[in-house]
Amino acid sequence: MCNKKTLAYIGDVKIDLFDYINKNSSFFKKQYLDIVYDLSNYQIKNQKLKEKLKIDGYSFWEISSIQEKNIYRNSLAFKTIKYLALKDIIEKNKNKNIKIYSADYEIVRNLKEEFNFQNILYFDYKPRLADLIKRKIKITKLFHYLSFIYFFLKNCNFKNSDNIIYTKKKYFIFSHFTHYDIKKFSRKIFYPKQWAHLWELVKKDSNFLQLFIPGKKLKFYFQIDNLLRKEKIADLKSENFLNNIIFFKNFIEVIKNFKAIKSKINYSELDETLKKNEKYKFFYRINKESFFSSFSGFILLQNLLWIIVFENLFKKLPKHDYGIYLFENQPWEKILVKCWRKFNQGELIGYSHTTVNFWHLNYFNNSEYNLSNDFIDSSPDSIALSSEVSKNFLLEQSISKDKLFEVEALRYNWILDKKKNMNKKKLDNKILFLGDYEPGINAKLVDIVNKIKFDLDKLGFEITFKPHPATITKNIDRTINLNYDDIEDLVDDYSYIVSSNSTSAIIETLSCGLNTFLFIDENNFDLSPIRNTQFEKKINFFYNKEELLNKIKNTNKNEIINYYYLDKDLKKWKKKLNIN
Repeated sequence: MCNKKTLAYIGDVKIDLFDYINKNSSFFKKQYLDIVYDLSNYQIKNQKLKEKLKIDGYSFWEISSIQEKNIYRNSLAFKTIKYLALKDIIEKNKNKNIKIYSADYEIVRNLKEEFNFQNILYFDYKPRLADLIKRKIKITKLFHYLSFIYFFLKNCNFKNSDNIIYTKKKYFIFSHFTHYDIKKFSRKIFYPKQWAHLWELVKKDSNFLQLFIPGKKLKFYFQIDNLLRKEKIADLKSENFLNNIIFFKNFIEVIKNFKAIKSKINYSELDETLKKNEKYKFFYRINKESFFSSFSGFILLQNLLWIIVFENLFKKLPKHDYGIYLFENQPWEKILVKCWRKFNQGELIGYSHTTVNFWHLNYFNNSEYNLSNDFIDSSPDSIALSSEVSKNFLLEQSISKDKLFEVEALRYNWILDKKKNMNKKKLDNKILFLGDYEPGINAKLVDIVNKIKFDLDKLGFEITFKPHPATITKNIDRTINLNYDDIEDLVDDYSYIVSSNSTSAIIETLSCGLNTFLFIDENNFDLSPIRNTQFEKKINFFYNKEELLNKIKNTNKNEIINYYYLDKDLKKWKKKLNIN
Protein backbone atom coordinates (compact mmCIF):
# COMPACT_ATOMS: atom_id res chain seq x y z
CA MET A 1 0.00 0.00 0.00
CA CYS A 2 1.12 3.53 -0.72
CA ASN A 3 1.59 4.96 2.78
CA LYS A 4 4.58 7.27 2.46
CA LYS A 5 4.03 10.50 4.37
CA THR A 6 3.41 13.60 2.29
CA LEU A 7 2.63 17.07 3.64
CA ALA A 8 1.82 20.41 2.07
CA TYR A 9 2.08 23.83 3.72
CA ILE A 10 0.15 26.87 2.52
CA GLY A 11 1.97 29.50 4.53
CA ASP A 12 1.83 28.19 8.08
CA VAL A 13 -1.25 26.04 7.46
CA LYS A 14 -0.48 22.30 7.21
CA ILE A 15 -2.45 20.14 4.76
CA ASP A 16 -2.21 16.41 5.30
CA LEU A 17 -2.32 14.84 1.85
CA PHE A 18 -4.24 11.69 2.78
CA ASP A 19 -6.82 13.75 4.63
CA TYR A 20 -7.14 15.99 1.57
CA ILE A 21 -7.59 12.99 -0.73
CA ASN A 22 -10.10 11.28 1.54
CA LYS A 23 -12.22 14.44 1.66
CA ASN A 24 -12.13 14.79 -2.16
CA SER A 25 -11.92 11.11 -3.03
CA SER A 26 -14.71 10.97 -5.64
CA PHE A 27 -13.10 13.82 -7.60
CA PHE A 28 -9.63 12.23 -7.67
CA LYS A 29 -10.98 8.75 -8.33
CA LYS A 30 -12.81 10.03 -11.42
CA GLN A 31 -9.69 11.88 -12.57
CA TYR A 32 -7.66 8.69 -12.35
CA LEU A 33 -10.23 6.58 -14.23
CA ASP A 34 -10.44 9.25 -16.94
CA ILE A 35 -6.65 9.27 -17.37
CA VAL A 36 -6.54 5.49 -17.88
CA TYR A 37 -9.35 5.69 -20.45
CA ASP A 38 -7.89 8.70 -22.29
CA LEU A 39 -4.49 7.05 -22.46
CA SER A 40 -5.97 3.97 -24.13
CA ASN A 41 -7.17 6.28 -26.91
CA TYR A 42 -3.86 8.17 -27.19
CA GLN A 43 -2.65 8.35 -30.80
CA ILE A 44 0.79 6.96 -31.64
CA LYS A 45 1.55 7.38 -35.34
CA ASN A 46 -2.16 7.75 -36.22
CA GLN A 47 -3.16 4.66 -34.26
CA LYS A 48 -4.84 4.49 -30.86
CA LEU A 49 -2.67 2.89 -28.18
CA LYS A 50 -5.29 0.23 -27.41
CA GLU A 51 -5.46 -0.69 -31.14
CA LYS A 52 -1.70 -0.73 -31.45
CA LEU A 53 -1.62 -3.24 -28.58
CA LYS A 54 -4.28 -5.53 -30.09
CA ILE A 55 -2.52 -8.58 -31.52
CA ASP A 56 -3.92 -11.90 -32.77
CA GLY A 57 -7.37 -11.06 -31.42
CA TYR A 58 -6.13 -10.22 -27.90
CA SER A 59 -5.98 -6.72 -26.47
CA PHE A 60 -2.78 -6.49 -24.45
CA TRP A 61 -3.96 -3.13 -23.20
CA GLU A 62 -7.07 -4.75 -21.67
CA ILE A 63 -4.97 -7.38 -19.88
CA SER A 64 -2.33 -4.94 -18.64
CA SER A 65 -1.91 -3.96 -14.99
CA ILE A 66 -2.66 -0.34 -16.02
CA GLN A 67 -6.16 -1.25 -17.17
CA GLU A 68 -6.62 -3.71 -14.27
CA LYS A 69 -6.17 -0.92 -11.69
CA ASN A 70 -5.82 -3.35 -8.78
CA ILE A 71 -4.69 -1.49 -5.66
CA TYR A 72 -3.53 -4.72 -3.99
CA ARG A 73 -1.17 -5.70 -6.79
CA ASN A 74 0.73 -2.44 -7.18
CA SER A 75 0.75 1.19 -6.08
CA LEU A 76 0.00 2.54 -9.57
CA ALA A 77 -3.38 4.06 -8.74
CA PHE A 78 -2.56 5.55 -5.37
CA LYS A 79 0.75 7.05 -6.51
CA THR A 80 -1.09 8.74 -9.37
CA ILE A 81 -3.85 10.02 -7.10
CA LYS A 82 -1.27 11.43 -4.66
CA TYR A 83 0.29 13.33 -7.57
CA LEU A 84 -3.10 14.61 -8.76
CA ALA A 85 -3.95 15.81 -5.25
CA LEU A 86 -0.66 17.71 -4.87
CA LYS A 87 -1.15 19.21 -8.31
CA ASP A 88 -4.63 20.31 -7.28
CA ILE A 89 -3.31 21.95 -4.09
CA ILE A 90 -0.61 23.83 -6.03
CA GLU A 91 -3.00 25.05 -8.75
CA LYS A 92 -5.52 26.32 -6.18
CA ASN A 93 -2.84 28.23 -4.25
CA LYS A 94 -0.58 29.60 -7.02
CA ASN A 95 -0.14 33.02 -5.48
CA LYS A 96 0.58 31.74 -1.98
CA ASN A 97 3.72 30.50 -0.29
CA ILE A 98 3.61 26.73 -0.84
CA LYS A 99 5.95 24.10 0.51
CA ILE A 100 5.57 20.38 -0.16
CA TYR A 101 7.43 17.59 1.61
CA SER A 102 7.26 14.13 0.10
CA ALA A 103 8.96 10.75 0.49
CA ASP A 104 8.20 9.83 -3.12
CA TYR A 105 11.03 10.84 -5.39
CA GLU A 106 9.12 10.45 -8.67
CA ILE A 107 6.26 12.63 -7.48
CA VAL A 108 8.66 15.36 -6.37
CA ARG A 109 10.59 15.16 -9.63
CA ASN A 110 7.49 15.54 -11.79
CA LEU A 111 5.96 18.35 -9.74
CA LYS A 112 9.18 20.34 -9.97
CA GLU A 113 9.21 19.92 -13.72
CA GLU A 114 5.55 20.75 -14.23
CA PHE A 115 5.39 23.84 -12.01
CA ASN A 116 9.01 24.98 -12.19
CA PHE A 117 9.48 25.99 -8.57
CA GLN A 118 11.77 24.69 -5.85
CA ASN A 119 9.62 24.60 -2.71
CA ILE A 120 9.01 20.88 -3.19
CA LEU A 121 11.34 18.92 -0.97
CA TYR A 122 12.21 15.25 -1.07
CA PHE A 123 12.93 13.31 2.08
CA ASP A 124 13.18 9.61 2.68
CA TYR A 125 13.40 7.22 5.58
CA LYS A 126 15.87 5.10 3.63
CA PRO A 127 18.88 6.05 1.52
CA ARG A 128 17.66 7.42 -1.76
CA LEU A 129 20.36 5.52 -3.66
CA ALA A 130 19.10 2.16 -2.38
CA ASP A 131 15.56 3.06 -3.38
CA LEU A 132 16.64 4.02 -6.89
CA ILE A 133 18.71 0.84 -7.29
CA LYS A 134 15.75 -1.29 -6.18
CA ARG A 135 13.48 0.45 -8.67
CA LYS A 136 16.08 0.04 -11.45
CA ILE A 137 16.31 -3.71 -10.78
CA LYS A 138 12.52 -4.07 -11.08
CA ILE A 139 12.55 -2.88 -14.67
CA THR A 140 15.45 -5.02 -15.86
CA LYS A 141 14.78 -7.87 -18.27
CA LEU A 142 16.62 -10.40 -16.10
CA PHE A 143 14.46 -9.62 -13.06
CA HIS A 144 11.27 -10.19 -15.05
CA TYR A 145 12.54 -13.36 -16.74
CA LEU A 146 13.58 -14.91 -13.43
CA SER A 147 10.26 -13.87 -11.82
CA PHE A 148 8.34 -15.61 -14.58
CA ILE A 149 10.47 -18.77 -14.36
CA TYR A 150 9.72 -18.96 -10.62
CA PHE A 151 6.00 -18.35 -11.27
CA PHE A 152 5.94 -21.07 -13.92
CA LEU A 153 7.71 -23.62 -11.73
CA LYS A 154 5.19 -23.00 -8.92
CA ASN A 155 2.27 -23.71 -11.22
CA CYS A 156 3.58 -26.32 -13.68
CA ASN A 157 2.55 -29.98 -13.97
CA PHE A 158 5.88 -31.73 -14.48
CA LYS A 159 4.25 -34.93 -15.74
CA ASN A 160 3.80 -33.23 -19.08
CA SER A 161 0.87 -35.42 -20.13
CA ASP A 162 -2.76 -34.47 -20.66
CA ASN A 163 -5.17 -37.32 -20.10
CA ILE A 164 -8.23 -35.29 -19.06
CA ILE A 165 -11.49 -36.23 -20.74
CA TYR A 166 -14.32 -33.74 -20.29
CA THR A 167 -17.87 -35.06 -20.48
CA LYS A 168 -20.81 -32.90 -21.51
CA LYS A 169 -22.26 -31.04 -18.50
CA LYS A 170 -24.67 -28.16 -17.96
CA TYR A 171 -22.31 -25.98 -15.90
CA PHE A 172 -18.65 -25.08 -16.07
CA ILE A 173 -17.34 -23.65 -12.77
CA PHE A 174 -13.96 -21.95 -12.57
CA SER A 175 -12.58 -21.15 -9.14
CA HIS A 176 -9.49 -20.64 -6.92
CA PHE A 177 -8.14 -23.25 -4.56
CA THR A 178 -8.69 -21.10 -1.48
CA HIS A 179 -11.33 -20.79 1.24
CA TYR A 180 -12.14 -24.47 1.36
CA ASP A 181 -13.62 -25.88 4.57
CA ILE A 182 -10.60 -27.22 6.50
CA LYS A 183 -12.75 -29.26 8.89
CA LYS A 184 -14.49 -31.08 6.03
CA PHE A 185 -11.21 -31.38 4.14
CA SER A 186 -9.78 -33.31 7.09
CA ARG A 187 -12.76 -35.68 6.75
CA LYS A 188 -11.84 -36.17 3.08
CA ILE A 189 -14.69 -33.97 1.86
CA PHE A 190 -14.06 -31.08 -0.52
CA TYR A 191 -16.33 -28.11 0.17
CA PRO A 192 -15.28 -24.80 -1.45
CA LYS A 193 -16.63 -21.94 0.68
CA GLN A 194 -16.79 -19.55 -2.31
CA TRP A 195 -19.59 -21.74 -3.71
CA ALA A 196 -20.94 -23.26 -0.49
CA HIS A 197 -24.42 -24.81 -0.92
CA LEU A 198 -24.51 -23.98 -4.64
CA TRP A 199 -21.65 -26.45 -5.01
CA GLU A 200 -23.86 -29.21 -3.61
CA LEU A 201 -26.65 -28.30 -6.02
CA VAL A 202 -24.65 -28.23 -9.26
CA LYS A 203 -21.55 -30.40 -8.80
CA LYS A 204 -23.11 -33.52 -10.36
CA ASP A 205 -23.84 -31.62 -13.56
CA SER A 206 -20.66 -29.51 -13.62
CA ASN A 207 -17.16 -29.56 -14.95
CA PHE A 208 -15.17 -27.97 -12.15
CA LEU A 209 -11.77 -26.36 -12.64
CA GLN A 210 -9.72 -24.26 -10.24
CA LEU A 211 -6.41 -22.47 -10.16
CA PHE A 212 -3.96 -23.43 -7.44
CA ILE A 213 -3.01 -20.40 -5.33
CA PRO A 214 0.38 -20.87 -3.60
CA GLY A 215 0.28 -20.40 0.17
CA LYS A 216 2.45 -20.92 3.24
CA LYS A 217 1.87 -24.67 3.44
CA LEU A 218 1.55 -25.46 -0.27
CA LYS A 219 3.95 -23.37 -2.36
CA PHE A 220 4.18 -25.50 -5.51
CA TYR A 221 1.48 -27.25 -7.51
CA PHE A 222 3.19 -30.67 -7.39
CA GLN A 223 2.57 -30.62 -3.61
CA ILE A 224 -1.17 -30.64 -4.34
CA ASP A 225 -0.77 -33.72 -6.48
CA ASN A 226 1.08 -35.46 -3.64
CA LEU A 227 -1.60 -34.39 -1.15
CA LEU A 228 -4.44 -35.74 -3.29
CA ARG A 229 -2.76 -39.10 -3.77
CA LYS A 230 -2.25 -39.40 -0.02
CA GLU A 231 -5.59 -38.08 1.27
CA LYS A 232 -7.96 -39.25 -1.50
CA ILE A 233 -10.38 -36.33 -1.08
CA ALA A 234 -13.88 -36.97 -2.40
CA ASP A 235 -14.89 -34.71 -5.33
CA LEU A 236 -11.34 -33.49 -5.82
CA LYS A 237 -8.78 -34.85 -8.27
CA SER A 238 -5.78 -33.43 -10.06
CA GLU A 239 -8.03 -33.09 -13.12
CA ASN A 240 -9.90 -30.35 -11.24
CA PHE A 241 -6.88 -28.02 -11.38
CA LEU A 242 -6.03 -25.74 -14.28
CA ASN A 243 -2.41 -26.30 -13.31
CA ASN A 244 -2.79 -29.91 -14.40
CA ILE A 245 -2.72 -28.72 -18.01
CA ILE A 246 0.23 -26.35 -17.59
CA PHE A 247 3.15 -28.30 -19.04
CA PHE A 248 6.83 -27.60 -19.53
CA LYS A 249 6.27 -27.45 -23.29
CA ASN A 250 4.05 -24.42 -22.63
CA PHE A 251 7.10 -22.59 -21.29
CA ILE A 252 8.80 -23.02 -24.66
CA GLU A 253 5.64 -21.77 -26.41
CA VAL A 254 5.52 -18.71 -24.15
CA ILE A 255 9.12 -17.77 -24.96
CA LYS A 256 8.46 -18.24 -28.68
CA ASN A 257 5.29 -16.10 -28.54
CA PHE A 258 7.03 -13.55 -26.33
CA LYS A 259 9.63 -12.92 -29.01
CA ALA A 260 6.93 -12.64 -31.69
CA ILE A 261 4.77 -10.24 -29.64
CA LYS A 262 7.73 -8.07 -28.70
CA SER A 263 8.48 -7.57 -32.37
CA LYS A 264 4.95 -6.17 -32.72
CA ILE A 265 4.82 -4.23 -29.44
CA ASN A 266 7.57 -1.67 -29.81
CA TYR A 267 8.13 -0.83 -26.15
CA SER A 268 11.05 1.50 -26.91
CA GLU A 269 8.76 3.55 -29.15
CA LEU A 270 6.09 3.60 -26.46
CA ASP A 271 8.66 4.62 -23.86
CA GLU A 272 10.04 7.47 -25.94
CA THR A 273 6.60 8.75 -26.91
CA LEU A 274 5.01 8.77 -23.46
CA LYS A 275 7.91 10.24 -21.50
CA LYS A 276 7.93 13.25 -23.84
CA ASN A 277 4.17 13.78 -23.97
CA GLU A 278 3.14 16.75 -21.81
CA LYS A 279 -0.24 15.28 -20.91
CA TYR A 280 0.80 11.75 -19.94
CA LYS A 281 4.50 11.87 -19.03
CA PHE A 282 3.80 12.24 -15.29
CA PHE A 283 1.54 9.17 -15.34
CA TYR A 284 4.07 7.17 -17.32
CA ARG A 285 7.06 8.14 -15.18
CA ILE A 286 5.28 7.37 -11.92
CA ASN A 287 4.05 4.02 -13.22
CA LYS A 288 6.91 3.01 -15.48
CA GLU A 289 7.34 -0.36 -13.74
CA SER A 290 3.75 -1.33 -14.57
CA PHE A 291 4.13 -0.28 -18.21
CA PHE A 292 7.34 -2.25 -18.59
CA SER A 293 5.91 -5.34 -16.90
CA SER A 294 2.69 -5.27 -18.96
CA PHE A 295 4.26 -4.76 -22.38
CA SER A 296 7.79 -6.09 -22.08
CA GLY A 297 8.16 -8.05 -18.84
CA PHE A 298 6.55 -10.37 -16.29
CA ILE A 299 2.87 -9.48 -16.83
CA LEU A 300 3.24 -9.95 -20.58
CA LEU A 301 4.88 -13.37 -20.08
CA GLN A 302 2.17 -14.39 -17.60
CA ASN A 303 -0.64 -13.34 -19.94
CA LEU A 304 0.91 -15.25 -22.84
CA LEU A 305 0.89 -18.38 -20.67
CA TRP A 306 -2.81 -17.93 -19.79
CA ILE A 307 -3.67 -17.47 -23.49
CA ILE A 308 -1.98 -20.78 -24.36
CA VAL A 309 -3.50 -22.68 -21.43
CA PHE A 310 -7.07 -21.42 -21.90
CA GLU A 311 -7.05 -21.95 -25.66
CA ASN A 312 -5.84 -25.52 -25.17
CA LEU A 313 -8.54 -26.04 -22.54
CA PHE A 314 -11.50 -24.76 -24.55
CA LYS A 315 -10.50 -26.60 -27.71
CA LYS A 316 -11.41 -29.82 -25.87
CA LEU A 317 -14.26 -28.60 -23.74
CA PRO A 318 -17.81 -29.63 -24.76
CA LYS A 319 -20.43 -26.88 -24.85
CA HIS A 320 -21.94 -25.82 -21.51
CA ASP A 321 -25.18 -23.92 -20.93
CA TYR A 322 -23.52 -21.78 -18.27
CA GLY A 323 -20.01 -20.82 -17.24
CA ILE A 324 -19.49 -19.32 -13.77
CA TYR A 325 -16.26 -17.82 -12.44
CA LEU A 326 -15.15 -15.61 -9.55
CA PHE A 327 -15.29 -12.06 -10.91
CA GLU A 328 -12.49 -9.67 -9.87
CA ASN A 329 -11.65 -8.19 -13.31
CA GLN A 330 -8.13 -9.64 -13.35
CA PRO A 331 -6.29 -10.02 -16.70
CA TRP A 332 -6.56 -13.84 -16.73
CA GLU A 333 -10.37 -13.49 -16.41
CA LYS A 334 -10.49 -11.40 -19.59
CA ILE A 335 -8.51 -14.11 -21.37
CA LEU A 336 -11.00 -16.67 -20.05
CA VAL A 337 -13.87 -14.51 -21.42
CA LYS A 338 -12.17 -14.26 -24.82
CA CYS A 339 -11.55 -18.02 -25.10
CA TRP A 340 -15.00 -18.93 -23.81
CA ARG A 341 -16.62 -16.94 -26.62
CA LYS A 342 -14.06 -17.95 -29.23
CA PHE A 343 -15.11 -21.58 -28.80
CA ASN A 344 -18.86 -20.83 -28.69
CA GLN A 345 -19.76 -21.72 -25.12
CA GLY A 346 -23.04 -20.70 -23.41
CA GLU A 347 -23.82 -17.80 -21.06
CA LEU A 348 -20.83 -16.65 -19.01
CA ILE A 349 -21.49 -15.36 -15.48
CA GLY A 350 -18.95 -13.47 -13.41
CA TYR A 351 -19.78 -13.89 -9.73
CA SER A 352 -18.63 -11.00 -7.54
CA HIS A 353 -18.00 -13.13 -4.45
CA THR A 354 -16.65 -10.37 -2.20
CA THR A 355 -17.59 -6.79 -1.46
CA VAL A 356 -17.17 -4.08 -4.09
CA ASN A 357 -15.65 -1.16 -2.22
CA PHE A 358 -15.10 2.48 -3.12
CA TRP A 359 -11.36 2.02 -3.73
CA HIS A 360 -11.56 -1.41 -5.40
CA LEU A 361 -10.63 0.22 -8.69
CA ASN A 362 -10.44 -3.07 -10.58
CA TYR A 363 -14.27 -2.94 -10.60
CA PHE A 364 -14.42 0.69 -11.78
CA ASN A 365 -13.97 2.34 -15.15
CA ASN A 366 -14.58 5.59 -16.92
CA SER A 367 -18.35 5.67 -17.69
CA GLU A 368 -17.68 6.14 -21.41
CA TYR A 369 -15.56 2.97 -21.40
CA ASN A 370 -18.40 0.96 -19.81
CA LEU A 371 -20.60 1.81 -22.81
CA SER A 372 -17.94 0.74 -25.33
CA ASN A 373 -17.30 -2.49 -27.24
CA ASP A 374 -14.01 -2.83 -25.34
CA PHE A 375 -15.95 -3.37 -22.12
CA ILE A 376 -18.48 -5.70 -23.75
CA ASP A 377 -15.72 -7.83 -25.32
CA SER A 378 -13.72 -8.20 -22.11
CA SER A 379 -16.52 -8.69 -19.57
CA PRO A 380 -18.87 -11.65 -18.91
CA ASP A 381 -22.42 -11.77 -20.25
CA SER A 382 -23.77 -11.27 -16.73
CA ILE A 383 -22.32 -10.04 -13.44
CA ALA A 384 -23.78 -11.65 -10.32
CA LEU A 385 -23.76 -9.34 -7.28
CA SER A 386 -24.31 -10.36 -3.68
CA SER A 387 -25.23 -6.99 -2.15
CA GLU A 388 -27.11 -3.79 -2.87
CA VAL A 389 -23.90 -1.85 -2.19
CA SER A 390 -22.01 -3.67 -4.94
CA LYS A 391 -24.91 -3.26 -7.33
CA ASN A 392 -25.18 0.51 -6.73
CA PHE A 393 -21.43 1.03 -7.21
CA LEU A 394 -21.57 -0.62 -10.65
CA LEU A 395 -24.79 1.13 -11.68
CA GLU A 396 -23.20 4.50 -10.88
CA GLN A 397 -20.67 4.02 -13.66
CA SER A 398 -23.16 3.42 -16.49
CA ILE A 399 -22.98 -0.37 -16.60
CA SER A 400 -26.20 -1.62 -18.13
CA LYS A 401 -28.78 -2.69 -15.55
CA ASP A 402 -29.56 -5.71 -17.77
CA LYS A 403 -26.02 -7.00 -17.28
CA LEU A 404 -26.32 -7.07 -13.46
CA PHE A 405 -28.40 -9.44 -11.36
CA GLU A 406 -28.77 -10.23 -7.68
CA VAL A 407 -27.64 -13.48 -6.08
CA GLU A 408 -27.21 -14.74 -2.56
CA ALA A 409 -23.79 -14.23 -0.96
CA LEU A 410 -22.78 -17.89 -0.92
CA ARG A 411 -19.88 -17.54 1.54
CA TYR A 412 -21.97 -15.67 4.08
CA ASN A 413 -25.28 -17.52 4.49
CA TRP A 414 -23.96 -18.65 7.88
CA ILE A 415 -24.69 -15.10 9.08
CA LEU A 416 -28.42 -15.91 9.16
CA ASP A 417 -27.94 -18.31 12.08
CA LYS A 418 -25.61 -15.93 13.88
CA LYS A 419 -28.15 -13.12 13.66
CA LYS A 420 -30.71 -15.24 15.47
CA ASN A 421 -28.25 -15.92 18.26
CA MET A 422 -27.19 -12.28 18.50
CA ASN A 423 -30.76 -11.09 19.08
CA LYS A 424 -30.73 -13.09 22.32
CA LYS A 425 -27.16 -12.22 23.31
CA LYS A 426 -26.25 -9.70 25.98
CA LEU A 427 -23.10 -7.59 25.80
CA ASP A 428 -20.11 -9.26 27.41
CA ASN A 429 -16.58 -8.04 28.11
CA LYS A 430 -14.76 -9.86 25.33
CA ILE A 431 -12.90 -7.97 22.60
CA LEU A 432 -11.43 -9.48 19.42
CA PHE A 433 -8.69 -7.60 17.54
CA LEU A 434 -8.28 -8.53 13.85
CA GLY A 435 -4.77 -8.39 12.40
CA ASP A 436 -4.23 -6.72 9.01
CA TYR A 437 -2.78 -8.02 5.74
CA GLU A 438 -0.51 -4.98 5.31
CA PRO A 439 2.50 -5.34 7.67
CA GLY A 440 2.76 -1.63 8.51
CA ILE A 441 -0.91 -1.34 9.49
CA ASN A 442 -0.70 -4.62 11.39
CA ALA A 443 2.27 -3.33 13.41
CA LYS A 444 0.29 -0.21 14.39
CA LEU A 445 -2.66 -2.37 15.51
CA VAL A 446 -0.32 -4.52 17.61
CA ASP A 447 1.10 -1.37 19.19
CA ILE A 448 -2.42 -0.17 20.10
CA VAL A 449 -3.30 -3.59 21.56
CA ASN A 450 -0.16 -3.58 23.72
CA LYS A 451 -0.78 -0.02 24.96
CA ILE A 452 -4.49 -0.45 25.68
CA LYS A 453 -4.27 -3.83 27.43
CA PHE A 454 -3.59 -2.40 30.89
CA ASP A 455 -6.58 -0.02 30.71
CA LEU A 456 -8.94 -2.72 29.44
CA ASP A 457 -7.75 -5.15 32.09
CA LYS A 458 -8.72 -2.61 34.77
CA LEU A 459 -12.20 -2.33 33.22
CA GLY A 460 -12.62 -6.12 33.23
CA PHE A 461 -12.29 -6.70 29.46
CA GLU A 462 -10.73 -9.82 27.99
CA ILE A 463 -8.58 -9.30 24.83
CA THR A 464 -7.95 -11.79 22.02
CA PHE A 465 -5.89 -11.09 18.88
CA LYS A 466 -6.55 -12.91 15.59
CA PRO A 467 -3.46 -12.63 13.33
CA HIS A 468 -4.02 -12.27 9.60
CA PRO A 469 -3.12 -15.61 7.95
CA ALA A 470 -0.87 -13.93 5.36
CA THR A 471 1.06 -11.66 7.76
CA ILE A 472 3.65 -12.49 10.43
CA THR A 473 2.62 -10.77 13.67
CA LYS A 474 5.55 -9.59 15.79
CA ASN A 475 6.07 -7.94 19.19
CA ILE A 476 2.61 -8.66 20.59
CA ASP A 477 2.29 -8.85 24.40
CA ARG A 478 2.76 -12.51 25.41
CA THR A 479 -0.14 -12.33 27.86
CA ILE A 480 -2.64 -11.57 25.05
CA ASN A 481 -4.62 -14.55 23.78
CA LEU A 482 -4.15 -15.53 20.13
CA ASN A 483 -6.85 -17.20 18.03
CA TYR A 484 -6.49 -18.37 14.42
CA ASP A 485 -10.07 -19.59 13.82
CA ASP A 486 -12.32 -18.28 11.05
CA ILE A 487 -14.56 -15.30 11.82
CA GLU A 488 -17.56 -17.59 11.36
CA ASP A 489 -16.41 -19.64 14.35
CA LEU A 490 -15.57 -16.64 16.53
CA VAL A 491 -18.46 -14.16 16.35
CA ASP A 492 -20.56 -15.98 18.98
CA ASP A 493 -17.83 -15.44 21.57
CA TYR A 494 -17.35 -11.66 21.31
CA SER A 495 -19.35 -8.44 21.56
CA TYR A 496 -16.58 -6.08 20.41
CA ILE A 497 -14.41 -6.22 17.28
CA VAL A 498 -11.41 -3.96 16.62
CA SER A 499 -9.89 -3.91 13.14
CA SER A 500 -8.15 -1.82 10.52
CA ASN A 501 -10.51 -0.06 8.15
CA SER A 502 -9.47 -2.11 5.12
CA THR A 503 -10.63 -5.64 5.94
CA SER A 504 -13.91 -6.94 4.49
CA ALA A 505 -14.36 -9.07 7.64
CA ILE A 506 -16.01 -6.08 9.31
CA ILE A 507 -19.01 -6.61 7.04
CA GLU A 508 -19.42 -10.02 8.66
CA THR A 509 -19.06 -8.65 12.19
CA LEU A 510 -21.52 -5.79 11.56
CA SER A 511 -23.97 -8.21 9.94
CA CYS A 512 -23.84 -10.31 13.10
CA GLY A 513 -24.51 -7.26 15.27
CA LEU A 514 -21.07 -6.93 16.87
CA ASN A 515 -19.85 -3.52 17.98
CA THR A 516 -17.12 -2.79 15.46
CA PHE A 517 -14.30 -0.24 15.84
CA LEU A 518 -12.12 0.67 12.88
CA PHE A 519 -8.59 2.03 13.07
CA ILE A 520 -7.90 4.91 10.68
CA ASP A 521 -4.27 5.23 9.64
CA GLU A 522 -3.75 8.93 8.88
CA ASN A 523 -0.86 8.00 6.58
CA ASN A 524 -3.01 5.98 4.21
CA PHE A 525 -6.14 5.96 2.09
CA ASP A 526 -9.48 5.25 3.72
CA LEU A 527 -10.09 1.71 2.45
CA SER A 528 -13.17 0.99 4.53
CA PRO A 529 -15.56 -1.44 2.75
CA ILE A 530 -18.52 0.64 3.95
CA ARG A 531 -17.11 3.93 2.70
CA ASN A 532 -19.72 5.92 0.74
CA THR A 533 -22.49 3.52 1.78
CA GLN A 534 -25.56 3.81 4.00
CA PHE A 535 -23.75 1.78 6.67
CA GLU A 536 -20.91 4.23 7.27
CA LYS A 537 -22.58 5.72 10.37
CA LYS A 538 -22.80 2.27 12.00
CA ILE A 539 -19.04 2.22 12.57
CA ASN A 540 -16.93 3.59 15.39
CA PHE A 541 -13.77 5.04 13.82
CA PHE A 542 -10.69 5.79 15.90
CA TYR A 543 -7.17 7.17 15.32
CA ASN A 544 -5.40 6.24 18.55
CA LYS A 545 -5.57 4.31 21.81
CA GLU A 546 -7.38 7.08 23.70
CA GLU A 547 -10.20 7.36 21.17
CA LEU A 548 -10.65 3.58 21.09
CA LEU A 549 -10.80 3.30 24.88
CA ASN A 550 -13.35 6.08 25.14
CA LYS A 551 -15.60 4.57 22.45
CA ILE A 552 -15.49 1.08 23.97
CA LYS A 553 -16.47 2.50 27.37
CA ASN A 554 -19.44 4.35 25.86
CA THR A 555 -20.85 1.58 23.70
CA ASN A 556 -23.71 -0.36 25.28
CA LYS A 557 -25.71 -2.09 22.55
CA ASN A 558 -25.42 -4.35 19.53
CA GLU A 559 -26.84 -3.23 16.15
CA ILE A 560 -27.32 -5.53 13.17
CA ILE A 561 -26.97 -4.39 9.52
CA ASN A 562 -28.38 -6.15 6.45
CA TYR A 563 -25.57 -5.94 3.90
CA TYR A 564 -25.63 -9.15 1.83
CA TYR A 565 -28.44 -10.87 -0.01
CA LEU A 566 -28.91 -13.97 2.17
CA ASP A 567 -31.19 -16.99 1.70
CA LYS A 568 -30.24 -20.60 2.43
CA ASP A 569 -32.64 -21.79 -0.23
CA LEU A 570 -30.70 -19.82 -2.90
CA LYS A 571 -33.87 -18.73 -4.73
CA LYS A 572 -32.01 -16.06 -6.75
CA TRP A 573 -29.28 -18.47 -7.88
CA LYS A 574 -31.79 -21.18 -8.74
CA LYS A 575 -33.80 -18.78 -10.88
CA LYS A 576 -30.72 -17.58 -12.79
CA LEU A 577 -29.34 -21.08 -13.41
CA ASN A 578 -32.68 -22.77 -14.07
CA ILE A 579 -32.34 -25.12 -11.11
CA ASN A 580 -35.62 -26.73 -10.07
